[in-house]
Amino acid sequence: MGGVLPPIFRLRITVYFAENFWEAIVMIDFWNLFEYAVKFHGHTCPGLLIGVRMGVAALNALGVDRSADEELYAVVENDSCAVDGLQTVTGVTFGKGNLLFKDYGKMAATFYLRNKNKAIRLVFKPESFGKIDDGEDLREVMSEKNQEKKMAKFAKIVKRFGDLPDDEIFDIKIVDMDEPAMAEIRQSVRCEKCGEMTMETKTVVKEGKHLCIPCSAGVNYYRVK
Repeated sequence: MGGVLPPIFRLRITVYFAENFWEAIVMIDFWNLFEYAVKFHGHTCPGLLIGVRMGVAALNALGVDRSADEELYAVVENDSCAVDGLQTVTGVTFGKGNLLFKDYGKMAATFYLRNKNKAIRLVFKPESFGKIDDGEDLREVMSEKNQEKKMAKFAKIVKRFGDLPDDEIFDIKIVDMDEPAMAEIRQSVRCEKCGEMTMETKTVVKEGKHLCIPCSAGVNYYRVK
């Protein structure tokens, strides 16, 4: 499994305009794909690069384009910058309900393709960075404060990383995985303590009242001033 990344990557874009869906296949090289991810993420960093490259490797291994809806499902095992890169490339997002976070602290992700009932798991090989340079370029890039100069310096690293075969960057394995449930729109009810609308499936019945999770536990992550 794996192989050399194609010089041109197929990015499927779906646009909603005037009550119609317009779908186009945009031909984009790896550098431009990375720039696209930077615009979403906000800055350049090695983690984002790994995520973009992981997304491309996953689509290559599954033989599919970017997911427009819930055709592809992913489980990520960290909440680092890499996840933004992965979302940008593959089209799996928390908002669509086809991205799940497991707090395992690993640079790894599993992708499930619904129409083929097929799942693959990718684990990043940290030694792959050593195959593109000795680390000097990367340290120089990360110390650059000017974003425009940083992108220019990072360009050659991105290209070399993009040119490496998928299986030299990631350990890619076919795995078994239960088919994830499709995302559902749930009914909301009003919490009988704070009065805020809450997804019904996330309420807790306590002393005969339907309460949101924070109210039922008596603790929250914020304090009202």
